[in-house]
Amino acid sequence: MLQVPNKEKLEIAMKRTIERGIRCQEFLEPDWDYGLTAFATEQITADKRKTFSKYKLWKAPNAVI
Repeated sequence: MLQVPNKEKLEIAMKRTIERGIRCQEFLEPDWDYGLTAFATEQITADKRKTFSKYKLWKAPNAVI
């Protein structure tokens, strides 16, 4: 999982991913009217991995590493 700081950056990341020909499925939060809260992609092969190189990996809060 990758992380972005806010909803605006999430929308930009999804748009950028789609523009690079990677299929996405958006997740909309129905209970709290948040709208887009996440998206998933098709399986990523080595040639498409660069699309995500600028994003940080998500870490659970207070995770012990």
